[in-house]
Amino acid sequence: MEYSDSSGNVEQVDPSKSITNTSNSQIVIAERGVLVVHPQEISHLQVLSKPKSRKLLLLSLLSTGAVAVLMVGAVRWQYALTHEVTDRAYVATDTYAVNTRIPGQVVSVTATENQVVKKGSVLVKLNPLKYQAKVKQAQISLEQAQQQVKKATTNRDTAKAKIRNQSKIQIPGQNDAAVVAARSQLKAAQSKLKPVFAAFAKAELDYEHFVKLHQSGNTPLKTLQDSRTKYDNLFKQHNSSIEKVRLARTKLTTAQQNYLDGQIKSAQQKVEDARKSSQEAKAKLQQKLELDSKKVLYNQAKSQQKMQEDSKKRQEEQTKLQEKIEQNSKKALKPQAKLNKKPNQAQTSKSSDQQKLEKLQADQRKAEKLQANELKANQQKLEKLVEKLKADHQKAVIQLEKQFAAKQEEQNKAIGRLSEQKQVVTQQAETESLVLDYEKSQIYLKTAQTRLKQAQTQLKNAEYQLYYTKITAPNNGQINIKRTQAGQKVEPGQTLMSLVPQKPWIAADFEEEQLKKIKPGQSVQIQLKALTDKTFTGKVQSVLPPSKAQYNHLRPPVKISFDPKTLGKYKLLITPGTPASVKIEL
Repeated sequence: MEYSDSSGNVEQVDPSKSITNTSNSQIVIAERGVLVVHPQEISHLQVLSKPKSRKLLLLSLLSTGAVAVLMVGAVRWQYALTHEVTDRAYVATDTYAVNTRIPGQVVSVTATENQVVKKGSVLVKLNPLKYQAKVKQAQISLEQAQQQVKKATTNRDTAKAKIRNQSKIQIPGQNDAAVVAARSQLKAAQSKLKPVFAAFAKAELDYEHFVKLHQSGNTPLKTLQDSRTKYDNLFKQHNSSIEKVRLARTKLTTAQQNYLDGQIKSAQQKVEDARKSSQEAKAKLQQKLELDSKKVLYNQAKSQQKMQEDSKKRQEEQTKLQEKIEQNSKKALKPQAKLNKKPNQAQTSKSSDQQKLEKLQADQRKAEKLQANELKANQQKLEKLVEKLKADHQKAVIQLEKQFAAKQEEQNKAIGRLSEQKQVVTQQAETESLVLDYEKSQIYLKTAQTRLKQAQTQLKNAEYQLYYTKITAPNNGQINIKRTQAGQKVEPGQTLMSLVPQKPWIAADFEEEQLKKIKPGQSVQIQLKALTDKTFTGKVQSVLPPSKAQYNHLRPPVKISFDPKTLGKYKLLITPGTPASVKIEL
């Protein structure tokens, strides 16, 4: 059987007991039932002892009890509709573990158990000497690293300025077997040199670093000696690699110059071949001119000979005709007797011959005149033909000379370029050496910059470690458990004490049906078993859904915060784990 007191708590009634006290009423177990009466009514029940009076009184009390039970049930039902109650609750709080981040020996412990401290208060002090030395060493390393970066930057800028204005002429012979082989050897030597540069730069900077630290008494002699040994070994390797690169570059320069010498000789040979070809062409032109001239003279001589033969033939005819006329004249001087012939016949014969002679003489004069004109015309024609032959010859000679001059100029320019490139080959070797120096300075600078970053990180870590020799409170609160004392050696992560913040809260467990009605922000009344004379107020902060609450084994599903105003002087008396009962107003 259940009953509810004035505070709303519902409890079970054990029928085996005769009387169960509550704050406002008592239950009396009678022979035939249960009576709920007020304390002041007990005396009347004890007075009435007669059977008849007892029956009447019993009926009266039964009626009164029934009414009282109904009233209590109604109150309880109304209360259950507006409140959710549980005594499965306890005081909880966040606990901070005060740990050490560095190893060391405890010098002093300034905090005591149950002491209230503020955030940042020093709780434990570790011996700082080792970490002060680390900070000093890191500061020296940082200063040296800064100087090394400055020096490396200056060297890099100087090396870059030397190669800035160097000429960049493409050297021919990229496909020449000797040049290709020499360049491959140079690239192989250079590719092996760059890793040596990086290792040597680091060894050199490390050695300088340890020299500085040893001078200030911050590093042992053996460390310095080991660094010097490593530096010496890499120095030998560095010089050996540079010598291999130098020899490979010399071999490449020689191969390039040999190739260029061959190209120059080839160009010079082309000029000589062009000269010989031009001379041979001129000789052929001269022979042609002479041959053509001979042909012209031969034709002219032949024409004159013909003209002379024609003239001679006509002269012979005139001579014959003249002789014939003279013979006829002599015949006319013979005796008259012999001149029985008719005079007209002789006269007629003489006149006919004379006419023939005159005609021959006229033809001779005409022929001579024609021959003279033809001779003159032939002479002019011959002169023009000879002039034309000479002009054509001269033109051909000039064309040959121009062609030779063009070829000679072309080859001379090629020879000039090759000669210039031959000089550039040597300059290029020097330039490549400067470029290699520049790359080396870049590697040194990069290594120095890396060391600077490392030094900055080391100093920061050393300063942090020195700072961590003072272990401070991570929050406001009260020292709960102290686990350390002066002289103790501690390791990183070791818990030295616990800190409980002065912000307790209630962890409450409810049934699944109750959780469905509870929401954040609802008002709560809190009673602690250790402080029964005080009722605290608060609010629901968070509620896990029923589906998640059944799988959560870390804490009950409802978190309730205290109203700070109700804590007052009880704040220090509320300790974690104290049982509690709560009533949430829906």
